[in-house]
Amino acid sequence: MNSGWNTDADLVELKSGVTRVLVDPVMGGSVVCYESERRGQVQPWLQPRGEGCPGTFPLVPFASRIRNGEFQYKGQTVRLVANNIPERHAIHGHGWQSEWTVMRQTKTLVELEFEYIARDWPWSYVARQIIQLQDTVLEIWIEVANRHLDAMPVGFGIHPYFPLTQECRMDTQVSHEWLLDEELMPKRRIVCGDRFATGIKPAKERLDNVYDGWDGVVRIEWPETNHCLTMTADSVFGRLVAYSPGQNYFCAEPISNIPDAFNMMSRGEKNHGVIVIEPGQQLRGCVRFSPGSIDPSESS
Repeated sequence: MNSGWNTDADLVELKSGVTRVLVDPVMGGSVVCYESERRGQVQPWLQPRGEGCPGTFPLVPFASRIRNGEFQYKGQTVRLVANNIPERHAIHGHGWQSEWTVMRQTKTLVELEFEYIARDWPWSYVARQIIQLQDTVLEIWIEVANRHLDAMPVGFGIHPYFPLTQECRMDTQVSHEWLLDEELMPKRRIVCGDRFATGIKPAKERLDNVYDGWDGVVRIEWPETNHCLTMTADSVFGRLVAYSPGQNYFCAEPISNIPDAFNMMSRGEKNHGVIVIEPGQQLRGCVRFSPGSIDPSESS
């Protein structure tokens, strides 16, 4: 198989039959390739890194944005370093911009670790990923453990990028949508209705939406090639971001917390998704990607 990416010293390759995954521990512990050979053609299940796509990366110790990089917690003001200049909000935590250490590797599995010592984020923690191929199915386990002496508020998730075609369709079930302001911060939570009743085509509309009451399943179909993919997330990831910026990819992101959740928590508001873990405790969840065919009779 050849998708234009070479396996070099910085990338970890996982292989299972006709499927391979490339992981970049140095640049965010990200999955930069996940593809299978089918009927003599290479089918990418996740968008390969390049052309505006950094690869599928972990979100830790929070998902999405924190307004102005600042929030209050137990009388303490937490001020975070801007990490996506010129944007003034902190976004997606530390893991996606940090180097991860390979702790264990087999032909089909790699375990990565990222250790953070308290700085502007005033809690020390350890994050781990286990990225594993089982036949064609990819599992990404992510864990964050509190290594501080005090309780730590936390959120986490995965930021997958998917190939976009004109007829690509995404189906899922959600109960509520967050209306966002011009800076993509939540204003109001509304009942979602039948938004996804017949699926949506990310190529036909721009998306940057936040949903909760998510059932944990997204099905993606590419009719042009008869391929489909089911993404299944553990219940800790009860929220979903749908993002389609009009490029050659779109995103469906399983997350535990919504944008600006930490400020919502400090104001005593509900449905933010921040989870507080005590010293020595950990938070863990898995996202699974299961490839298939829209019409199995045409698969091989």
